[in-house]
Amino acid sequence: MTDPADPSASSVGPMPSPSPEEGPALPAAPRPSIAHRLSGHRRARYLYKVANRLERKRFLDSLPGSTLAPGTFVSRRDGRLVLYRTRPGMTADVARSENLRLVAELLDRHDVDYFAAPESGSGSVNIGMAPQEWTRFLEVLGAGPEGTEQLYVALLARDRRDDVRWWSAPLQDPRVRPALATQTHIILFEVRAAHEHGEIYGRGQGIHLQRWERDEDGALESPTRNTRTRHISATLQQSTQLTVAGTSLRTFAPLATRHVFDFDLDVDLVYLWVDDSDPQWRSRRAEALRRAGRPVDEAPVESGVSAERFRDYGELRYALRSAHRYAPWARNIFLVTDRQVPGWLDTDHPGVTVVDHREIFEHPDQLPTFNSHSIGSRLHHIEGLSEHYLYINDDVFFGRPVSPQQFFHPNGVAKFFMSRSTLPLAPPGEGPPHENARRNVARLLEEHFGRTATRNFFHTPVPQRREIFADLEATFPEVFEQNVTSRFRSRQDYEPNQWLHHYYGYLKGMAAPGSIRYDYFDLSDPSIPERMSRLMDRRNRDCFCINDNAEALPENQDFIVDWMAEYFPEPAPFENGP
Repeated sequence: MTDPADPSASSVGPMPSPSPEEGPALPAAPRPSIAHRLSGHRRARYLYKVANRLERKRFLDSLPGSTLAPGTFVSRRDGRLVLYRTRPGMTADVARSENLRLVAELLDRHDVDYFAAPESGSGSVNIGMAPQEWTRFLEVLGAGPEGTEQLYVALLARDRRDDVRWWSAPLQDPRVRPALATQTHIILFEVRAAHEHGEIYGRGQGIHLQRWERDEDGALESPTRNTRTRHISATLQQSTQLTVAGTSLRTFAPLATRHVFDFDLDVDLVYLWVDDSDPQWRSRRAEALRRAGRPVDEAPVESGVSAERFRDYGELRYALRSAHRYAPWARNIFLVTDRQVPGWLDTDHPGVTVVDHREIFEHPDQLPTFNSHSIGSRLHHIEGLSEHYLYINDDVFFGRPVSPQQFFHPNGVAKFFMSRSTLPLAPPGEGPPHENARRNVARLLEEHFGRTATRNFFHTPVPQRREIFADLEATFPEVFEQNVTSRFRSRQDYEPNQWLHHYYGYLKGMAAPGSIRYDYFDLSDPSIPERMSRLMDRRNRDCFCINDNAEALPENQDFIVDWMAEYFPEPAPFENGP
């Protein structure tokens, strides 16, 4: 059974699984509507339109006043109609924090006693109540108090197969009040979106409320598993305050302590960017190529200096929009460039810092450089950069809400994401520069650790630690000297940002394998429009890469420009114009 009020596939923190309840029988989950059952049949499209129109009218007639407030819309999600509010800038984190504030205000307004039970390491929180407070709270909800007209509630119900599932409905739904009496665990939330056609945030950003049973000794027992505890002794139920996402909550002292898995590390984002249409940059590159004795106009792909390596489709604007929308926990964004600044970027905005190559390279004669191996070897020298950061190319995007825990463990260990592809075995100097740069790292590790590295990595945001690079630079100064003195990729380079950082960090106990939902789009692939349109609909990837190459199809190049604007339509606060 699908949940129409939970179209968002991701949420921060664990969501307790529903389980059969003791006591009153659970309600029967509503069957799919007629329009929902017709929606999958192409030959019944006319009937679907008629059924959808009737269901929409009936839904609107059921609303208080039978009219929609400004900024409020009705949408069919996963088969059913939902009412949602829009507000520019709405994100999953904002929706979650506003739901928490609404719930806290509702409990305080009706003087319902409760305690907050944080989920360790996630930033989410459950709300617990003793039996008598729970009963009173359900009575308040059943009365539909003022200010809850657009509040949804998720209840436990049984479907036709007698499985227990979540069933979501507006609080004013006449079926909700009798069903509340059967519940020991509900979720409250509003349904929100940034704009009329944007992603809708619903149950996945809702607040879990639970009835905790009290035993003969006064201890409280949780009805479901959680990451803190299922038992709170009566002697430890001393009240205190806890602030979560800006909302002050009541809790018990043992629940207000920092957990070993709580994540409180600062994480920055570091983007590399170049605009190849800049005449001054092109002149600097042409002069450097001439001095190196390389062709200026028609560099072969395997040389590492071919035009597609520097081609710009405007990706950076949308990559930064994805960071603002889906990684709002980032402390700061650093944009590393070669005397270039995007015209649309507000350089006075405190959330973005432009870093010129001249600020991080030690010697002026090492510049200009057009070698990502060289630039990547100096990122840890950015002034003010946090110990933990993500290195990101401008063709890599966040695709849905992500958490910093997906990239770093709470103890600071960096994660990395290995591909199934492996490094071709070949003698030194054979093949393109990027393969040789990886072989050079593998050879270095064999000499130093007696271990062989063969696995490649996904094109994702790359978790990095300054400490690892500082250790590498002190241990292998010749590696960094080779990279920073190579203006263009060469077969003598070492690939620093994944192969060197990850494998060295792993062997030193400072990095470990992780997993991520990821996709890769090669612009030479004719299936790009179909695959990327599917991603647009599902939005089920944590991140993805749109990779340019010499064989890129013109129709794909045109397609992705419009596609990025549709996937990331809202300007970020650090944009100052078109």
